[in-house]
Amino acid sequence: MYMENDRKLTRTWGGLVLTLALALICALAAATTVHAEEAQGGSNMASAYTISAGTSYSDSITDPLPSTGADYFKFELSSSGRVSFTIIALMQRAHIYLLDSSGEQMYNSGALSWDSSAGQITNTFDRDLTKGIYYLVVEPYNYTGTYTFSYSFTSAGESFTETGNGTNNSLAAASTISVGTTYTGQLATNDSNDVYKFTISSDGYYDLYSVAYFWKLHYNLYDSIGTKIWSKPGIEWDTSIGCSVVNEPIYLEAGIYYFAASYYNEVTTGIFNFKVSQHTHSYTTNITAATTSANGTIKKICSGCGYTKTSTIYKIKTVKLSTTTYTYNGKARKPTVTVKDSKGNTISSSYYTVKYASGRKKVGTYKVTITFKGNYSGTVTKTFTIKPKATSISKLTAKSKGFKVTWSKVTTQTSGYQIQYATNKSFTSNKKTVTVSGSSKKTYTLSKLKASKKYYVRVRTYKTVSGTRYYSSWSSAKTVTTKK
Repeated sequence: MYMENDRKLTRTWGGLVLTLALALICALAAATTVHAEEAQGGSNMASAYTISAGTSYSDSITDPLPSTGADYFKFELSSSGRVSFTIIALMQRAHIYLLDSSGEQMYNSGALSWDSSAGQITNTFDRDLTKGIYYLVVEPYNYTGTYTFSYSFTSAGESFTETGNGTNNSLAAASTISVGTTYTGQLATNDSNDVYKFTISSDGYYDLYSVAYFWKLHYNLYDSIGTKIWSKPGIEWDTSIGCSVVNEPIYLEAGIYYFAASYYNEVTTGIFNFKVSQHTHSYTTNITAATTSANGTIKKICSGCGYTKTSTIYKIKTVKLSTTTYTYNGKARKPTVTVKDSKGNTISSSYYTVKYASGRKKVGTYKVTITFKGNYSGTVTKTFTIKPKATSISKLTAKSKGFKVTWSKVTTQTSGYQIQYATNKSFTSNKKTVTVSGSSKKTYTLSKLKASKKYYVRVRTYKTVSGTRYYSSWSSAKTVTTKK
């Protein structure tokens, strides 16, 4: 490209007529522009004609030489963002450039040739740029003619406004961000990378989240001394959602870190939103149930980061009934169940079901089945008994070398009685037991005992169920002394 400062600014009447005709064509084609304006491009950057977004401009080339015939137009961006140009030229060949304030090329169209089917040269292009002053250059390529152009601008809405070739391009110049806050950045043709600094106050997992609206974005994470500790290069575009997304948990120790974004090349540019936030674990749980013989485990695995934590389910050590022996009273009995683990902790009843045998009113033995679930597995069976109602001695009558026992009869759930006597009150010396069948009996006489001997006597009931004899508790003992 030739950037000579001198050029002819004269315009021919024929060129002016073509300019007006082209302006009419462009006014019909560019319905989105606000208004049209005839421009007079400068011969260099210093004399460039100032243009604004949303306006359609027209001008003409009368000097066909690239070295002397180029037109310069100047515009200023108040913030970083995207400019979109449309240029229509009625000339055989042309060359379009976009320059920054230092003259560095932001865009180069190459040699544009006449489109015979359209009857014109049409050139459209987008560029993401930082805040600052820029120049559009329309250069002839050995041909003259008229042209129109316009441009639009969309601000990037950057959280940190950048100028020139970028202002946060290194660790030393990094923009400071806070954990938990969402930020917007832009990578531009003249700003290839952005660096952000943040501080982690406590060890743990943190999510690096980003949504980018362009292709092949690179991400890197550095520690406080600039060592790369994480990288996500060349993030692909997801056509199903119209953007590229990164959401990755990383374990970080307390300290200072740098989050850097860079592009694949000067064409793959645009805006991106990002946030560093404390990771919230989302667990899936795997349980190995505890039994009466072995501990179990609860293993929780975070589906996002893979973090795993394991806890022990201590084995079942004791299963107890609140009562194992009842006295018959005609009502159904239902002892409560208490389960404890090997650490002595009570296991919640939500981890087991209790099934009681039917009936549980009459004298006999009954099962209680405890079936474990959830964190525990297995089955434990316990039993309890209902014994017959007790009786009491109503009278002891001494006889010659014997005595007569009279008791209160118990006819319900009773098969008979037992009389026990001994020569000491603990019933350990010369103890004898006599069984009396029949619940209606209420007396019994013992004979052939020692004369003038003191005896301790007590009575109990019994009930036979399916071959098993169940006894009541003994009555209170009474004494009697036999006669000669």
